[in-house]
Amino acid sequence: MIYKLGKYSKEITLIHGFKNKDNVLTKKIWIRSLNGYDEEFISDLDVDNYNYGDDANNDYSDTKISNLAIDYNLYPIKTTMLLSRIISFNDTSICKTKSNNEVDDKENLEILKKMTIGDRVLLVLYLRKLMFGDTFYIDGKCDFCKNLMSIDLSINSLISSSLSAVKYKQIKYINDIQSACGYYKFYIFDFEVKLRPLNGEDQENIALYGFDEKKLLESCIVNLDSIGFEKLDDDSFCSKINSELSQIDPLSEIILTLACPTCNNINRIPFIVENFFLMELKSRFNNLENEFHWLAFNYHWSESEILSLPIAKRKRYVQSGNDILEGVMIFG
Repeated sequence: MIYKLGKYSKEITLIHGFKNKDNVLTKKIWIRSLNGYDEEFISDLDVDNYNYGDDANNDYSDTKISNLAIDYNLYPIKTTMLLSRIISFNDTSICKTKSNNEVDDKENLEILKKMTIGDRVLLVLYLRKLMFGDTFYIDGKCDFCKNLMSIDLSINSLISSSLSAVKYKQIKYINDIQSACGYYKFYIFDFEVKLRPLNGEDQENIALYGFDEKKLLESCIVNLDSIGFEKLDDDSFCSKINSELSQIDPLSEIILTLACPTCNNINRIPFIVENFFLMELKSRFNNLENEFHWLAFNYHWSESEILSLPIAKRKRYVQSGNDILEGVMIFG
């Protein structure tokens, strides 16, 4: 099935970029809006009899995932698999729509796993905006008085503030053709440190095996051999590294500051964009079957034609049909 790009797709410029199969740094990427096949795929990620496998570097070639994927902490794996379905690495005017049981493209999966967390979050934010608009709100609970709070957010504001933070930092991204990834160079306590941002593979390993700060920093410091592994036992050095990681990739760790309207306590709330989006999708996608049968009955479209429709377009067809049946004038 061929999916025509249009207002249901968007070209995105990544913050850090990725190395393609020719080892060339690339920052341009296309995403398309989700459709019915993607809805079914997301739903199937929560089926109990799916099996992810034992290898943390699994390429998902059997398209199966563990029932553990319903766990809050395994959102990175679900994010990788979902994004692999809707991205394209060129500016062609078509993008293949995957059916629910198709094997995901291995190149897409590998690139997404090596992509920085901030770039992955950027893709999810733009995907959310493409489908549901710029604004949304989240609920939280005050740490002090336990009162419920709500905060309105704008995707444009989140992105622009993060991009400004990276530009303000004025650090140079070095695309070393000899290394598998690019890095940023700093001087910390008179040591030259070459640091790569955390990526999707790091997230997946944390999700599967737990957080090990020492092992994670060992992976992120490109020139640790010359600095010395003993520096990982220096708390002040590690603290500085963690601070630099947050500054070079601000979208990787979004902290919302919210004053409680009841007690005025200032709350700092971690906002995990990927998990929020997956939960939002699950809450919104409970009408697929009803909408499918409505369109099939009234328009006599095939299953593939209906499931290939972008979600927003499908819902507009249903709403327009209902308006006509209810006698609402919709033609000028």
